[in-house]
Amino acid sequence: IHFCNNWAQYSILAWLPTFYKDELGMELHEAAQLALLPALAGIAVSFVAAPLADNLVERGVGVTRVRKLMQSVAFAAPAACMLACLLRGEESPHLVTWLLPLGIGFQAFSLAGLYCNHQDISPKYASILSGATHLVASLPGVFGVPFTGWLLDHTGSWSFSLFVPCLFFYLTGIGVYAKWGSAEQVDFNLKS
Repeated sequence: IHFCNNWAQYSILAWLPTFYKDELGMELHEAAQLALLPALAGIAVSFVAAPLADNLVERGVGVTRVRKLMQSVAFAAPAACMLACLLRGEESPHLVTWLLPLGIGFQAFSLAGLYCNHQDISPKYASILSGATHLVASLPGVFGVPFTGWLLDHTGSWSFSLFVPCLFFYLTGIGVYAKWGSAEQVDFNLKS
């Protein structure tokens, strides 16, 4: 799940200024300024996601259900925004300018989803679990960003090289986490 989350995060953030410049015809300084919008949107979204998750738990909704809901929003909202960009982007480039960063900002719901899950699973070993998932989740930065460039070089299509892989990982992430995600504690202590 963490891998799926970071594929889009790293790919979009790395390629967003170039996408704005090459695909939407913006000047580089404008594209660089607009590339700050996902982070700003993420900050704003985090002020909603965390209290919402806490409120749901306080009202008796199970922690696993809350984590799955928050992570589903973290993947489904950006996927929907990307899909809208794919379908309407050519006729409305300004829509892409704002919708894409807003969608990526919705990934902040992961703060109440996958990022809390390590602590849910094992408070004692949460740091080790977090380190392990971060190790795997760093791979999209190593492979996903250059893979996006390779696809772009070979297809000439931003839609196919940037959006389609991100959509694949968002949708895969939703399915995998919905099926196997859990906030149930696991006892990692060895029994003798």
